[in-house]
Amino acid sequence: MGLATLSLLSLTAASSLAQSYTQQTGADTRSGFRDVTNTIIASINYKIGLDTNTGDADTYLNQINLNTSAGNWNSGLNLNIPTSTVDYHDNSNGTNKTYTLGTAISGNTHWDLSAATYQGGIDASVPDGIYKATLDFVGGASATAFGSLASFSITLQVAQKLNIDVATSVSPDTIAQGGTAQLSMTVTNNMTGLSFVSTSWYDSGFSNGTVSLNRDSFDGNWFGKTIAPGGNRTDLHSTYSASTDQVLGTYTTTNGVLGGFYDGDEYFVRSTTPTSLTVVRGVVPAPSASLVLLIGAVPGIGFLLRRRRN
Repeated sequence: MGLATLSLLSLTAASSLAQSYTQQTGADTRSGFRDVTNTIIASINYKIGLDTNTGDADTYLNQINLNTSAGNWNSGLNLNIPTSTVDYHDNSNGTNKTYTLGTAISGNTHWDLSAATYQGGIDASVPDGIYKATLDFVGGASATAFGSLASFSITLQVAQKLNIDVATSVSPDTIAQGGTAQLSMTVTNNMTGLSFVSTSWYDSGFSNGTVSLNRDSFDGNWFGKTIAPGGNRTDLHSTYSASTDQVLGTYTTTNGVLGGFYDGDEYFVRSTTPTSLTVVRGVVPAPSASLVLLIGAVPGIGFLLRRRRN
């Protein structure tokens, strides 16, 4: 699976220690759906950035708490709040790792912590609405410190279903070994009064069930594109190529889009009808320059070739 990401840091909260906690622009609001049967992955992820610098004193993150006292949070919204370990993306090297709460954070760190998550559909008891709570970060200079490090408001908008359709097409639909083809995508918003916002591309690849084509690039622009209720948007999706010894035959894909009500939502919706691409044997190369010279140098060969074609 492939996808692309974009982040802009804004809201910042910091304790008296040297570390700083940040929240991405727009990352305070996510969408949740009771019916996620049309999605491949349904994920809610509130990410909080943590940054420290070389030479700073060690800091400890000991707890992350969901504070619902000041909002209208519904008890059926069972977000997963880390109690022992926290998954994070290390922006320094692009890897995903795990931090154990209550252990020292040292040196130069640039992390995106998955501070509150949920996988799947929202409980059927939760009605449509917009719900608010606060994520509180607790810790300090030791594993036993319980000072306030940072606090961030989060919002979750709940609805029945992310009702969109995805359709793809490929051009050309037949390529020779070594050739390329480009995929286009149309996303249609079937919802009334609710806009769909794309976060990124969803790539399942072109496969014959055993081997796959090469994805050369993501094309077009599906970062933060809004599709109004009843509207649709068409743009390029990606480019694929066959190797010079690619297995011949038909390859299919159910590529799609990532999105929700807000940029940054992580609902993977794929095309409902597979798109097919056929790979055929490579074109026979044109005669080499040396062969052309030979034909011109030997009397009668050119005449015989022309006559055979006739």
